[in-house]
Order: sequence, then structure tokens, then C-alpha cells
Amino acid sequence: MNLSSFNVSSKNVGPVIKEVLKLADKSPNVIPSRKTIDNIIVEKIAVGQTQLGANLATQKNTCLYGDETRKFGKTYQTFLVSDENKKVYFLGLRDMIDKAASTTLDVFINILDDISDVCEQYRQTNVTSPGHSIMCNICDFMSDRAQTNIAFTVLLEQYRLEIMPDFLQNWVELSDAEQSLAAKVNNFFCGLHLLVNFAESLSPILLLFEKMQETKSSLQDISDDDESTQIQFFSSDSKSFSFLRFCGKCFGRGVDEKSGCYSAFRTYCEQKHEKVMFVDFRGNRFNIIFLMGQIAFYHHHRIKDFFENVHGTNNKLHKLALQLVNKPYVIACYTFIEKDDVFEKLNKAEDGIDEKACAFAQMAFKGLHSVLEKAMKEQLPGGRYFEPTEELREQSKSVIPHNKIPECVFVC
Repeated sequence: MNLSSFNVSSKNVGPVIKEVLKLADKSPNVIPSRKTIDNIIVEKIAVGQTQLGANLATQKNTCLYGDETRKFGKTYQTFLVSDENKKVYFLGLRDMIDKAASTTLDVFINILDDISDVCEQYRQTNVTSPGHSIMCNICDFMSDRAQTNIAFTVLLEQYRLEIMPDFLQNWVELSDAEQSLAAKVNNFFCGLHLLVNFAESLSPILLLFEKMQETKSSLQDISDDDESTQIQFFSSDSKSFSFLRFCGKCFGRGVDEKSGCYSAFRTYCEQKHEKVMFVDFRGNRFNIIFLMGQIAFYHHHRIKDFFENVHGTNNKLHKLALQLVNKPYVIACYTFIEKDDVFEKLNKAEDGIDEKACAFAQMAFKGLHSVLEKAMKEQLPGGRYFEPTEELREQSKSVIPHNKIPECVFVC
């Protein structure tokens, strides 16, 4: 059972057992067949569902987490629940025919029905099924801002209204308003997605800022007939983003063995008692942009000196990186990003950069303000979460302020 938890497939469990015993000079008399292992896994799932039914049925004010993804042409949905102690329980992962809110609710109900079916003793004693108890104890739903998830919350509340009479003994004594309030689910949105929106909003601002800083809108043509290096450009990227891509290829370990110069730059930095911090620039994700931006600012003087006085520009990639590092406005875009190990360098005065950094910061913060006005309207004055009631605080004790846990399930 433990081997399957470590992503060992059913057909490989037997060989793994043999190889592990060889390390102790032992050999097994018999190993389980693949069919036996599959049966054990099924039983393990049943035991887990029984435990979920026993534990979650009594937990109040829980928070539901959900996320979907597409892999190999199929759509998958996962659900998890956390209690007031922030302990997370995995409910299940299922494939869906589409991403509609109604389909998502059907999948969630099927998962809870499976939990109830396994917990036979609850149903035989005419006690509310564990699945319905889990459903009725949910007070919050954490998701991203997709319209599908907002619609799912509405459908979830409607379904709770249908089953609440079997869960609350005094249901008929409640008014319509009190019944609606009892069935209400607080919809919270992942804080990490707000950072993604920040990065997306900065892209057009960077392009506009660069256009204002120079008359030439393109990089100088660097012909290199002897060099077959493929330099990847993205029309939607600013020069600042392109510079980060070039730095990743030049100075990231193992990123570009042919055209990069990681070993030479590492030796150069070690002589200066510094460590190379560059990593591969993968995609256009907010974490890579912010991380690589502050690293590029930290190293930008070293990069210039390295190419001009030590290593030279041996190919097109090197020439483009040097050309961009010499543009003050490219470096200025990353001076307002802070990180502990480069904080002092970020705060040092830089002639020719600081005034451009201030100009970019004004444009950037204006764009981020617009994002916050839309995304955080419920937390701003006049929003229902600006001054939360004690009841809402009590209901939201179980809420973890992000939705990355379901995404971790897909990685596994």
C-alpha cells in the first residue's frame, strides 16, 4: 500500500520488493501478483473513504477546494476539504465530460455518494449519510475567479437547500431568509491568482514604457552567419522579458550548453565572491518574471563587465544580452522588486536608472491599482468582506488563503 502511495505502478510493485530485499541479501518466497495489488489498492481507497466519512461528518465550518485541468484530451476535477485546524482531506479526483458548473456539481455529488456507500453502518442506523453531512458542513468554497466556479457556488447552494431539511431538525421552523442564509456558501478566491493578474497587467505597461523611452522599437540587427543559435522571440514580450529569457539561456546551469556561458560566468562571479543565481526562464509565469527580474538587477553590472572585458560576445545570444543590459530602462523595470538576499543592492542609488525606475513604478502601480479595484472589490470599502462579522470570521476559520493544494494533486 505504501509503494503505491509513492507512485509505484501495480506491475512494478513486485520487482521493487525483490530489488529492495536484495539489498539485505534476502529473497521473497512469493510476491503479490498485479491483480492482488490492484485489489489492495481498491481496498485502500475504501478504507480511506470510510475514514473520511467518520471524520468529516462531524467537522463544522469546513472549506471546500476545487480545481480542474486538462490532460491528454480529458478534463479532470479534484476536490479537497479543510477543517478549522487547517487540516486538509482529499475527497477524490474524477474525469469529466466537460467543464460546466453542473457537471462539476454532479462529480462532487458522486464523490460524496461513494463515501456514503462505503460507510454502510451510518445508512443502516437511519443517520444522515456522511456524504450529506460533509455537504451541509461546508461553509466556504475556495477557487479561482473563473465564471464556472462562481456558477458552481450558486448550484452548490441550491443543492444544499434541497438536502438541508434532512440535516437540520428545526428546518421547517426557519423563515425563507434564514433557510437561504443556512445554505449560503462563502466564495473566496485564491490570493496567488492575484499575483498572476499582476504579472499579466505589467506586460502591456512594460511595452508602453519601453516605447516612451526610445524611438527605435526593435533590437539592432545582429547578423551571425556562422552561428546557428536559435533565438526565440515573442511578439507579445517586452524587451525586459526578452532580456530575462536571454539571461536564463546564457547564465542558467544546463539551460543552453551550446550557446550559454554558465561555467565561465560562475568562475567570474566566484572571483568577485558572488554566486550565480540565474535559473531557466520557463514560460511567462509571474514567479519566474519576478524572481529573474531581481536576479538580473543584482547581476547587471557583472553581466556588462563580463561580456565587455572578460568573456566577449561569441554568438548572437551574448550580443543580444549585452545590448539589452546596456539599456537603463530595461534594468530600471526591476528595481522595485525586493528579495532578502539582494535587498541592499536594490536600494543602492543607480545613476541613470533610478529616475527611470520611478517613472516605471508610477505606471506600474497605476495598472496594479486597476487590477486591485476589480479583483478585491469585496475587501475594499463597501464590500461585504471589508468589515467581516464575527459570524463570518467563525465560518471562515478553515479557509486557507490559496488554492494551490488541488493543483499539487495534479502534479502527483
